[in-house]
Amino acid sequence: MASDGTTLLDVRYGERLRGLRDARDMTQAELVSAMKGRGIAYMNPSTLSRIEAGTRPVRLSEAQVIGRIFNVSVEGMTSDFEALAYYEMQHRRAREAFVSYRSSATEVAKWKIKLEGHLEELRGMLAESKEDELTRVLQELIANVENYVAIDVVDEASSLEAEIRRTHVRQQGSRAGRFLNARR
Repeated sequence: MASDGTTLLDVRYGERLRGLRDARDMTQAELVSAMKGRGIAYMNPSTLSRIEAGTRPVRLSEAQVIGRIFNVSVEGMTSDFEALAYYEMQHRRAREAFVSYRSSATEVAKWKIKLEGHLEELRGMLAESKEDELTRVLQELIANVENYVAIDVVDEASSLEAEIRRTHVRQQGSRAGRFLNARR
């Protein structure tokens, strides 16, 4: 037991609660409203945030209402089997995101190939252009297409992942970050 009266069980409950809420794309304010509608009139986003962070123990009456909202038993909120089901669900969502990512990457590659083919035609139009305005527009378009075609998709994905990891680490280490993460 921690000095503030919370236990590992409180932390597990909070993590599970946040996972269930995230899985439903429900905000803390929406959950608080649902809890108030079921008789937990004193609940507020700050208290819910502390429950999710594991820094405030959940009361039995709150746990029962939360269980009814998410159709999960009080025992199910802390059992290892429920935790495994939660992690399995997270893995499934990650796989779905990866499939979507692959589909998007395929579309990007197709457009890069298509635009590479148009570059020669655009350059030919530029060479034949006799109008200043058309020349300017063609030069701008060619520059934009060349910039798009030059994008290294693998490097962009790696850079994005590194940036997300840095942000995650930075947020986990700050009070504000933990607060913002708890509000999701």
